[in-house]
Amino acid sequence: MCARPPHNPHNPHNPRNPHPARAVSLSVGDWIFTALAWVLLAIGVLGLAWALLWDRARGRRRCPGCWYGLDGVPEADGATTCPECGTQTSNPRRLFRTRRRWGLAVLALVALAGAFASHAYPIVRDHGWWRIAPDVVLIALVPRMEGFGTLPHNGQGSHPFFEEAYWRRATTNPSDKHDPWWSTGGLWPWERWLLRRQSLELLESASTPRMREIAARLLAISTDDPVPLVAQEHEGVVVLAWSKLRYENCGAYTDIGVAVRHDRMMIELGYEQDLSPEFFLTAFERGERIHQETCQSISPSARRWSHRVSWRGPDGQGYEWWSGDKVLEPSANYFGAAPTSHVWDALDPTESWSSFLDFFFDDVEMVGVEAIRGRPCYHVRGTGARPGDDFEVWIDRETGLVRQQFFSNTLLHYEPVFDAMTDDSWHVFDPEHSDRSPLMQRLDEIDALLPEHDLLEPIDLGG
Repeated sequence: MCARPPHNPHNPHNPRNPHPARAVSLSVGDWIFTALAWVLLAIGVLGLAWALLWDRARGRRRCPGCWYGLDGVPEADGATTCPECGTQTSNPRRLFRTRRRWGLAVLALVALAGAFASHAYPIVRDHGWWRIAPDVVLIALVPRMEGFGTLPHNGQGSHPFFEEAYWRRATTNPSDKHDPWWSTGGLWPWERWLLRRQSLELLESASTPRMREIAARLLAISTDDPVPLVAQEHEGVVVLAWSKLRYENCGAYTDIGVAVRHDRMMIELGYEQDLSPEFFLTAFERGERIHQETCQSISPSARRWSHRVSWRGPDGQGYEWWSGDKVLEPSANYFGAAPTSHVWDALDPTESWSSFLDFFFDDVEMVGVEAIRGRPCYHVRGTGARPGDDFEVWIDRETGLVRQQFFSNTLLHYEPVFDAMTDDSWHVFDPEHSDRSPLMQRLDEIDALLPEHDLLEPIDLGG
């Protein structure tokens, strides 16, 4: 798995940043608070160590009342009497106690509190009190999320609790100063257990589809197999959240696929289905490089096809190529260069592409488990708020990969792989020999996805 580049979620061009103006920066005066925090921390730690641990007996007998040295003072009637203050000690172990200066310890704790306050002040000033709340506090409040108001789709204007607990720690827009909950090591095992318990409670009490989606995502973060934990009416939205999280966390991804128009109404009326297929291929290593291709029919009868390539290398520069071009053209806005067949957030978290779950379907249900090309898959159906937003998706039960999808009268067949080993052939494209591109080299595999149709018949590979 490739290492991730440094994240900058506060980039004003990042579409997931709900408050682009409120970027984390060390202003001219903030270094004073940072320096003061370190000084107070050192004073507090050293002072606490001195007050509680420094003055040990080291084998000396001392009075537990006034700490006068009792070496050479004999016992009388089973007790030692201090000649300085008269304290009698019958337990010999008390003569070897560590002397603790509680007043100094209190001052040291005050210094430590000052160090925390000095460190937290710039953060609270810029982002509010919720930013410094521990994970366990935010997790404990998850069942009360609806009490903090409605969560907007883009995060703007949401309650500060939502900003911190959901947008910053539970989505793929992590701060570079905090491990998000969904990352490896982001939560302790007992915190994951608590998040699982609290998110299940929120899922049962949620009164809106949006809140159910949030609860489903939190549940998917808390466990690797969330579906068996929920009631049947919640299985669909939980499967979608679990699958999306798998895509967001993978380090490398490849797929090949084909999309065909599937107008059910026209078929029911007796019209012959026009396949007009679109072939696609995706290969990426997170934070390193990505290669995407589509080949779409413009006019099957005239054997006209549009071949498109979107490519980006380790330097971050994006390129596009269309049929007939001689070179890869630089793409200033790589977000807009994404082929429409790629529907999941699968790039670096700061590169926001939409997915099924981002459509906020009003009604999601689990249809059952069906086999797609020999793999058992969850079959999920959703009803959108607008006509044409209805969808069906088949998600691999073991991997979370999407193997089939129906949306907007288009049926898409995927053959995807997580963390696949990719070689340079996946990321090499020569515009002078577009017929040798990674997509064109795998057309036979794509054709096998729909064996009942001859998808390749209208393609003129030599054109």
